[in-house]
Amino acid sequence: LQHEKPDEMPPPPRHTPLPYKRHRCSMLAIAQLLASADAQRLNLGLDWHGHAGQSLLKLLASAQACIHHSIRASEPQNFVARVAASSVPLFELLDRLDSHVVLPLLLDSSPFWEERTFLMHVLPTPNIESNHVRAMMRLHCDAATKDLVLACWDSRTTRMLMQKPAPFLVVEVGAHLGGCIFHALTQLGQETRGLAVEPYGPAVAAMQRTAEANGLSGRLEVMQTFVMDDDSHAPRFLHRRQHADIAPWLHQPDWETQCTSSGSGGSCSG
Repeated sequence: LQHEKPDEMPPPPRHTPLPYKRHRCSMLAIAQLLASADAQRLNLGLDWHGHAGQSLLKLLASAQACIHHSIRASEPQNFVARVAASSVPLFELLDRLDSHVVLPLLLDSSPFWEERTFLMHVLPTPNIESNHVRAMMRLHCDAATKDLVLACWDSRTTRMLMQKPAPFLVVEVGAHLGGCIFHALTQLGQETRGLAVEPYGPAVAAMQRTAEANGLSGRLEVMQTFVMDDDSHAPRFLHRRQHADIAPWLHQPDWETQCTSSGSGGSCSG
């Protein structure tokens, strides 16, 4: 997390007391500390000041102290083998904590966002949109969608020459992290409004954090729901991942068990 911690933040204490008695500093205890730290940093973004930031640093320092104790208590290769053989997703947690969750993007092509940093919140998981933003440092939106939005905007501008301008509404269904909806909001100016529809809860929360961080909350509405064209059951992703009892939210959800449908609508939890 060093690459995300502001330079002015004080470092954690070098000698951190173990949060548990030594014989209770288990892999499960380490994973619980890391999971709590991961949840807190998603909400904090780049602002690690104040009590919340100090709380996050203490969680990380406690987890580090536990890991050092566990390694010293056995040969390093034995510790790695124990982690690999365990059902506790310790390596996955460390991978998540090593992933950027807030990216400062420069939208040079936008006349409305020049010389301003756009803070894009992504997920600490290897999904396509997060990987694209982290690798390319730009919003994830295909050229066809960009061209369509621009064509609709130009058509609307032509029609509005002799009328009182009205807000231009862009709707993105299946927005995930909102690459295309944020592209429209930053490219087309203050008269643009957005409606993003996305069923996956962590992606919805990331979009809301992005909107808040960039002062766009008043122009973007985010809805967590499915959109269907008939009365069938809600779409389900059948790919299953390892379930972690200590923090089920660490994994992509299993829609088959988390979604219900009634009538023409569906609802999800998780």
